Amino acid sequence: MPDPMPDPMSDPMSALMSDPTAAGETAVFDLIVIVRVPDPADAGPVADALRRMRPLCLAEDGCVSWEAYRSDADPLRFVLVERWASRAHWEAHGEGAAIQQVYLPEILPRVEREVHPSTPLSSAPLESRTTGESPAMNTRHTRPRIAVVGGRPAPVHGARELGIDVTLVHTEGQFDRAEAEAHCVSVLTCDITDTAALLELLRPLHEAQPFDRILTTTELSAVPVGEVNEKLGLPGTPPEVSRIIQDKALTRQALDRHGLSPVRHRRVHSAAEAVAFLEEVGDRIVLKPGQGAGSLHINVVSDAEGAARAVREIEEFGYGGVLAEEYLEGPVVSVEAFSHQGRHVVLGVSEYRVNEHFVEWECSVPSDAAQPDLAELHRVTAGVLDAVGLTDGPSHSEFVLTPAGPRLLETHNRLSGAGIPEMVHRATGWDPARLFMTVPLGIDRLPETAPEPKRGAAIRFLDAAPGRITAITGAEELPVPVRRVPAGERAPHMIPYLKDFAADDAGAVIGKHVGDEVSAMDSLLSSDRGYVFATAPTRAEAVRRCEALADGITFHVAPA
Repeated sequence: MPDPMPDPMSDPMSALMSDPTAAGETAVFDLIVIVRVPDPADAGPVADALRRMRPLCLAEDGCVSWEAYRSDADPLRFVLVERWASRAHWEAHGEGAAIQQVYLPEILPRVEREVHPSTPLSSAPLESRTTGESPAMNTRHTRPRIAVVGGRPAPVHGARELGIDVTLVHTEGQFDRAEAEAHCVSVLTCDITDTAALLELLRPLHEAQPFDRILTTTELSAVPVGEVNEKLGLPGTPPEVSRIIQDKALTRQALDRHGLSPVRHRRVHSAAEAVAFLEEVGDRIVLKPGQGAGSLHINVVSDAEGAARAVREIEEFGYGGVLAEEYLEGPVVSVEAFSHQGRHVVLGVSEYRVNEHFVEWECSVPSDAAQPDLAELHRVTAGVLDAVGLTDGPSHSEFVLTPAGPRLLETHNRLSGAGIPEMVHRATGWDPARLFMTVPLGIDRLPETAPEPKRGAAIRFLDAAPGRITAITGAEELPVPVRRVPAGERAPHMIPYLKDFAADDAGAVIGKHVGDEVSAMDSLLSSDRGYVFATAPTRAEAVRRCEALADGITFHVAPA
């Protein structure tokens, strides 16, 4: 690795730099660096920095291979083995992010090293044994390589620019193929909720060209992906952790064992059991599916008739049985966090406005309502993630800010929907969707503490009365960019084109056309009329700007 400082061991690097023919201008350039850490306290930080260097090096032009090894016999000694397509590529490496951002500030001051330009003893060092191509022409496999399963939208934006080769695996019709192909090396489809189907698709790809990670941010794919990772020997969230998170009763039991976020709850198997729970709790209770998301089939009941109706509806829905909980009074907020090796960092806290069906039709960052409880929210979020066993990846946790303190509604080991990750990105500068790819690969590090919001951001979903749309007016007069989902198409997720507005501080998307039928907004799945978003110096200003934009768009509807 290029190094402006002389090496204490006779500096063969400087000698090489002064002799252009020492390694040859066109031949492949092999380098071995032996690193010793004098202070044992520095060994951990050096190891961490070397891990983070690897994907950065592999993403550079001409890097054929780069690996750091730590001695089992002497944990203070490391060996770096590098191969570059040419000496010129190695020299250019000195100006790259790996050297400038990691090696020089974090490693060099802590180590002693010997640098050895080297020649392999094999008979054909310059040929690939598998393809016959020169290493300079056979470099793609050395870039970080991941499979991303699902996501609406799929969190793959910018992967090519980051030097990551992404294979996206999705369900046909639930993603924008053109959008995905712009960022992925391949796009494949199968049943992403089925372990066997995923394994059949991914195992031969992994055997031919190993993945560094297989990741998902789709709820129903979490357990299958965990099982695939176990079978292929890849790291990832264990399937049993995802099962605890997906089963809301198991989540409650885990919190109870840790004395966290006390909420009275019970699995119920009949209307009579639901009524018995209501009588114990008094006033109101919530009956909801034991699994699921998207505000589906959440019922607040206060009498036997309502309980019977809710139990029947949820049983017909058939998703995880019926969970009864005490009704929690207070504002609803969500905490977007990211975890790595058991360290949890809150990236943003948003607040919701919900309708009578508990659908979050507006989300804004950073939450003003959460400010008095912010420290406790951070503490409880970390406790919740520890309690369920989540150590890595994104999480989306919803809380009610009750008079007794924050109480968890539910948590998920995935990125939030509804555009919240992008609002967090706009407010703080930290993009949860990017971290989803880069943190597991060591390209990015999590911030040491929760980032401070720099401005406010809000997204609001458009509404219309149920019926058939006869006209849509006002969008042309909006003072912001407006995009429309093409006529005859349905967007594959709630926030089409949101990433395309990266340079805009506000915008609008119209998801419906004249002649389309619209239903009541009774779940996030029906939030498909479109949306507006805005950024501003404060959250309140962003919300007001969204309100003005939404008020400027009118759906004229003939009742069904």
